[in-house]
Amino acid sequence: MDVIDAILARHSVRDFSDKPVAKEIIMQILETATRSPSGGNSQPWEVFVASGATMEKIREMYKERSQSSAGGSGGPPRLPLPLLYRNE
Repeated sequence: MDVIDAILARHSVRDFSDKPVAKEIIMQILETATRSPSGGNSQPWEVFVASGATMEKIREMYKERSQSSAGGSGGPPRLPLPLLYRNE
């Protein structure tokens, strides 16, 4: 695939299924992602996988923040500290 084909083939997904993704698939995606390049092979990323009660707490936090952020303007909430990039 050349660059033009890649650009023309891309699409944005804005509607997601509520069907849970199997843990095996998530692990395969994460394992494959570890092979992606990083500058100087620094591999600075951190990955968190959440489901169940933890995911519900995250959803509630985002819901609360979206209702109170930016004076109630409905703007996107700030990312929680563990989700922000940290240069350590």
